[in-house]
Amino acid sequence: MGIINSYYCLAMYLIYNAFGIYVIFKFNKIFFDRTNGNKKIELLAYIVYFVVTSIVYLSWNLPILTVVTNLILCFAVNCVYNSNQIKRLVMSILINAIFFLSESISYIIMIKGNLKNIEFVLSFISTLLTFVLVLILENIINNKKTEKVAVVHWEVIFTVPAISIYIAFVLVSSSYLFVQTSLGILGLLSINFLIFYLYDEIAEIYEIKYEKALLQQKNKAYLNELDLIKTSNESLRSLKHDLKNHILTLESMTENNETEKTQKYLGKMRSELSISGNYSCTYNYSLDSILNYKLQKAKELGAEVKANVNFPQNLEIEQFDITIVLGNLLDNAIESIQECKDKFIELNINVERGVLFINIKNSTIRPDNVKALNVWRTSKSQGENHGFGLKQIKKTIDEYNGGFDIFIKNNICEANIMMYIKK
Repeated sequence: MGIINSYYCLAMYLIYNAFGIYVIFKFNKIFFDRTNGNKKIELLAYIVYFVVTSIVYLSWNLPILTVVTNLILCFAVNCVYNSNQIKRLVMSILINAIFFLSESISYIIMIKGNLKNIEFVLSFISTLLTFVLVLILENIINNKKTEKVAVVHWEVIFTVPAISIYIAFVLVSSSYLFVQTSLGILGLLSINFLIFYLYDEIAEIYEIKYEKALLQQKNKAYLNELDLIKTSNESLRSLKHDLKNHILTLESMTENNETEKTQKYLGKMRSELSISGNYSCTYNYSLDSILNYKLQKAKELGAEVKANVNFPQNLEIEQFDITIVLGNLLDNAIESIQECKDKFIELNINVERGVLFINIKNSTIRPDNVKALNVWRTSKSQGENHGFGLKQIKKTIDEYNGGFDIFIKNNICEANIMMYIKK
């Protein structure tokens, strides 16, 4: 029986160590960019990490040697990612500190509970605690995914490990044989791994869903822009074709001092050149497309639309980011004016000394002094997207060290944005 127990202990350690390596991988995903990395080399690095740490622990089982080995291998694995040496070292120390914190908490829990098989259960509890701590860290630092995940999913993610730890206590405190207890805890660990994997899949689905919706929106905007260009070209061709006749007519009116007729005639020519829905003409295709598409949509809803857009062509800002900010702002404005009798949207965009200023005003029936988040939450019809657009705007603005303010006064909702951008 002792030999069997030894084999089970060996198997359990290898499983816990493999799960711990996965936790380190998930931790590194938060802080390092894996986009341009070699996935095969990355996988090989983690396999070597697993093999070496397993050999060191099973051969010598010295705490100091184990800690030093983990620090060195963590740093070696981090060298796979494109970063500087200081960051690699700091991240190696940080993840090991998290492991140490989890083991300390687990040890205190075990001592207070007077439980047997302390080392056996200690590995299980510390592994789960470390993973939960990494998830919390991911939520704080890399909220790109977690903003999209529903609250109920987060409740499951944190509740399952807590219940698993409790069940582990019950199993260890019971009269079950070591093998039965080991299999039970192994099953719990497997369930938790599947839950965490499901979390990643759900987050990825939300991410793809949002990007797909954004892409569809941009495609519609581009098609709208093409229609505007086509209409503009047709108007120019028509005017050019009849330009000689127009000049002769204007000369005749001028010679006869028909000032009023001349002005009306010029006004008609001006209106012929004025293209409906062409509110932005900055020669920045992405910006013009999204603005013209959204503002034309507001116009079709019966809103009075005013736009003053001053946006240099050489402004260093990601097209994806400007689409997120202006797209969500205008979506909110359009959603808000639909409830109003007197509809209007006023947009002002200006750049001064490398700082981008965006101001949007729109009519609303919302009361004054409503908090910014509530302005958006109460105007969205789909519950799962409540406040999501606002979070995306704030997240994007934070990347440019900017500021964002939104308030309501006298049935006018006003949003002000400032983003620091290199020219």
